[in-house]
Amino acid sequence: MTDLFQLLPSSKALHPNFLALRDSAAHRPVRDLMNDIYHRMGDPNGGFLRNFQGNGFHARVFELAVYEYLSTAGFSVDHSHDQPDFLATKGNETICFEATTTNPPDRSDRDISIFGVQPLVGEELLEKVYREFPRRTLSSLSKKVRHQYHKLPQCKGRPLVVAVGPYFEPGSVTLQDEALVYVLYGVGETYGVPVSKEPFFDLPQNRIISAILYTNQYTVPRFFRLAEGALDQPNVTAFRQGFCMADVGTAYEYREYRYQVGYPSGPVETWDQGVTLFLNQNATVPLDAEALPSTSVFSVKKGRLYRDVRGIHTLTSFMAVEVVPESWAGGKLWASG
Repeated sequence: MTDLFQLLPSSKALHPNFLALRDSAAHRPVRDLMNDIYHRMGDPNGGFLRNFQGNGFHARVFELAVYEYLSTAGFSVDHSHDQPDFLATKGNETICFEATTTNPPDRSDRDISIFGVQPLVGEELLEKVYREFPRRTLSSLSKKVRHQYHKLPQCKGRPLVVAVGPYFEPGSVTLQDEALVYVLYGVGETYGVPVSKEPFFDLPQNRIISAILYTNQYTVPRFFRLAEGALDQPNVTAFRQGFCMADVGTAYEYREYRYQVGYPSGPVETWDQGVTLFLNQNATVPLDAEALPSTSVFSVKKGRLYRDVRGIHTLTSFMAVEVVPESWAGGKLWASG
């Protein structure tokens, strides 16, 4: 049976985050979970393993997470086609899924952990959040549109969802869904000259996309928290913190959260937590807001944009893994996701 962490004979450029995951004793349950998902998912193109170990590490982790998100939501997931990535079926409906990520511009094996974050303030921060991040996301989405998935026999007449995650530089996983609202719908906050002349969903060629699924939390820490046995290790403790939105009945409010992962009184985490759906009001094949699990949905109703927050929607997520003794796995390991 193929092991994602067994190096290929011809391996040369190994991603530093892959090596860190491979060599961490505390992350053995994560490796087991990833291998289990990989074997259930399959690899029709035969290139997953090389990409996972090399420059495509974050994109392949994201793909594993999207597959598990669909599987745990009760979908039967078909990964046998070259395009799109997944056909997810539940009952009489099949949804086409394509997973993509915003990567470093040079596609390098860059470490994007929070250790490398450069502090930004004022105009630099606004430029990053409301211009560079949306611009990179639009670029990734536009590339997927050009594939014309809707013309494939397996996609005709079916909704198409593009799942996207931000992995282009250190700290990019802290970028929140709200920064994409303006470039998708033409309303909300922006900065400077808009990065696009028209909202993405208003462009005729983009009607083939039924919805965009966005999350900045499909990273190694999510696998750690949901891997069986990860928190049963007697010398391992994990803490998670960040900011979230909470549904309080008639509205929602912003909160800061912090808890010990796995503690009995702590919240229950699922794969749909921190997932935002942006529904395309102009889609040729619309997607129902209830078709996919999520904790946040943007939709247009009677010409107005609405956001529906379901329970606790995590906007950012940071996790610290404390290992004793430190020599066993590097002491305190900080990560985001």
